[in-house]
Amino acid sequence: EIDTSYDGIEIIDADNRVQSVLSFIRKGKKDEMLVCVFNMAPVERKDFTIGLPVAGIYEEVWNTELEEWGGVWKEHNQTVQTQEGLWKDYEQTLTFTLPAMGASVWKIKRRLKPTKTVTNKNQKGVENEE
Repeated sequence: EIDTSYDGIEIIDADNRVQSVLSFIRKGKKDEMLVCVFNMAPVERKDFTIGLPVAGIYEEVWNTELEEWGGVWKEHNQTVQTQEGLWKDYEQTLTFTLPAMGASVWKIKRRLKPTKTVTNKNQKGVENEE
């Protein structure tokens, strides 16, 4: 972890007031990173999309809605591959189910080479008309 440096954190989205979601990346040494997403609303968000700087296959490593943490989910979100598409300043997106009043933390399982960006999505993951 890079706890004593601004290089240790990258804010993905701190302005999502409509959905009450905060997301950021905690960075470690040697390209390690954890993607942290917090939903502060009492609404489960299916097909929730965030932007990411690294194309790859991501695995959910922690979810507050799992039974072991007092929730009702029996298993984690499935492993997800990023998709191409602009989301804020990012060219990759990750889409998953975000628990109500909960958190989901992801780590990259395998890095992939990005290919050409073909869509432009806004912060809600909806394609923008250009």
